[in-house]
Amino acid sequence: MTNEPSKPYDFQRTPPPDYLDGTMTRSELVTALEDIRFPPHGGTKPIELDADVRDYLLTLLRRA
Repeated sequence: MTNEPSKPYDFQRTPPPDYLDGTMTRSELVTALEDIRFPPHGGTKPIELDADVRDYLLTLLRRA
């Protein structure tokens, strides 16, 4: 995960992907997670993580 430079993926104009990968910047990952929409009456939404995103999230969670 990096902060710079950003990929040419425009999160303002295109819905975020349901696949989160290690080429995403930290801010893109945050935006993608914030923009995930769930069914109005609860429920789940499948997303896919690659190993880099999994490792990044585990590192953050272990620090907490």
